Amino acid sequence: MTTKHFLNLRDLSNQDILNVLDRAIERKSQKQKEKTLVGSKLGLIFEKPSTRTRISFESGILHLGGNAIFMSSSDLQLSRGETSV
Repeated sequence: MTTKHFLNLRDLSNQDILNVLDRAIERKSQKQKEKTLVGSKLGLIFEKPSTRTRISFESGILHLGGNAIFMSSSDLQLSRGETSV
């Protein structure tokens, strides 16, 4: 996969998506408790509130050793021109 960061699924090629899915299947079958996100902080910004999605992402990030930072629309000042990235 050539892209390390993306904001839209359309940023990935079909082959990139297949590679991600193959890697997920491989990791799941190995059942390794990898902590690949140790020391990482990942920001979660959702356009619309979704409790299930937020909890799923936060749970996955914590499971891999990372820290999730959730920001709601009320936390951001995008309407005043502040950028989020």
